[in-house]
Amino acid sequence: MWQVCGYIPQSLMAQEDVSLLAAKLSVTFFLETFIHAKEKPTMVQWVELLTKQLSASQTAAAWLLDHMGETDWWPIQILLKCSNQMVRQMFQRLCVHVIQQVR
Repeated sequence: MWQVCGYIPQSLMAQEDVSLLAAKLSVTFFLETFIHAKEKPTMVQWVELLTKQLSASQTAAAWLLDHMGETDWWPIQILLKCSNQMVRQMFQRLCVHVIQQVR
């Protein structure tokens, strides 16, 4: 999944819709699947990938904030109900980054 989310040919990266779709796929996989895994040896790398993708696409950063505003499942499940402190901190860091990016 890392290769699918992390590698987009340079010829396609110039297209905003491709960057948005790649960021959506990465964010969704990370927040829906990866953080629930028992072992998370590549969590920091995933957050770095997400940060890079969201920094490269203002549209993707705005999408993430809009999505969390419309559907509060991720913030509630991760920030309030998740017992893993590292996961909560990584998500918090990602949220702060996105807010700064959109600002």
